[in-house]
Amino acid sequence: MPGLCVTGRFLELKDYPNLIRAFAQVRTRKPGIKLAIVGDGPLKADLEAVMNSLGVTDDVHLLGVRHDIPELMSACDVFVLSSASEGFGLVVAEAMACERIVVATDCGGVREVVGNAGLLVPLQDPEKLASAGPVHPGSPVLVLFLTEKDAWMRAANDLARTQRQTLHMALSLTRIFTARS
Repeated sequence: MPGLCVTGRFLELKDYPNLIRAFAQVRTRKPGIKLAIVGDGPLKADLEAVMNSLGVTDDVHLLGVRHDIPELMSACDVFVLSSASEGFGLVVAEAMACERIVVATDCGGVREVVGNAGLLVPLQDPEKLASAGPVHPGSPVLVLFLTEKDAWMRAANDLARTQRQTLHMALSLTRIFTARS
């Protein structure tokens, strides 16, 4: 599944309408790109309405609840987090452990998880989510990534190698503390 992916419940705090609006902009510059959204929730009908209104239903795939998240993340090119609110940002750590480029909104602990191994954008700003980035300000980051994928992947792998042990330790500690709760 080349393209973009995200996982999470369909809740207001995940701000999937922001993601769909950003995706619609990226799609105009990169025809054929796909977005996979893994999850389900009470706002599914609202999300489908946004997809219909923007004409992206053929390119956005709602995959429902899945139990093969690492495989799905590993199959996509870019993991995108559009949340308006996050705690630690565990899903970002999982995407990075799968060696995915991460483009995420700057909320909660996401900045600390991403470090300099991904791209952060302001909350609730689909234009920035689709096109802002620190490497070439004003250029479409996701389109840039998809056209210069090999260079991005080499850079991401270099960064990921140095951060992978920390991420695995954080995931292990999270599992330990979750198991004790």
